[in-house]
Amino acid sequence: MILAPHSDAFRSSTLGQNLLHDIINVTGWTTSKTYGGIELEPFLNSLRPVDVALIEKGLPHLRSLSQDYLNCPIQQAFNWNTLASILGKEWQGEWFVVVFRSIRKISADHQRLFEADVRSQKEAIETGGFLKMRYQYWYADLNEHQECMAMCIWVDVEYAAKASRKPLHREAAKLAGQMYDSYVLERHRLIKRAGETIFHIEPM
Repeated sequence: MILAPHSDAFRSSTLGQNLLHDIINVTGWTTSKTYGGIELEPFLNSLRPVDVALIEKGLPHLRSLSQDYLNCPIQQAFNWNTLASILGKEWQGEWFVVVFRSIRKISADHQRLFEADVRSQKEAIETGGFLKMRYQYWYADLNEHQECMAMCIWVDVEYAAKASRKPLHREAAKLAGQMYDSYVLERHRLIKRAGETIFHIEPM
């Protein structure tokens, strides 16, 4: 799991705004072969037509619906059905969503977390299946209780599992015990059925 950093390079949203990751390029990704030294061919080859539709048409419109989205179930925290309506009835697909909820230690090294996160994101892109290089990853700044939330969307659980076995992901995961008082990983299926304009989100 890619860990959520707290750094000047990261910003949370206010209610109704996008939660976006600004490190990775957002334009020309479907035609580029590389970006910033990252080989994009495995990423591009991992996408199905429905993934491209979700990336291009749906995910840019994802918004938070709750002031307490750090603790709110993701089914209620975001405007999933708006995205499904934008996609339209013709599309169907299933994706794997990982939510990382944490309480950061006061003594945590934020810069170290940030750097580990950047490296593991690049590794995930090169592995494939990690949906779009900006809209795939959401996070929030720490609140007054040191709580934070991150969420990422994968083509399927197999791609996520493959990435988790990579060395930079293992390195980032090892930081969890050092940097967090506690954390929880949630796993969900995100399902869009043909003929519907809603998403179904099922815990795994």
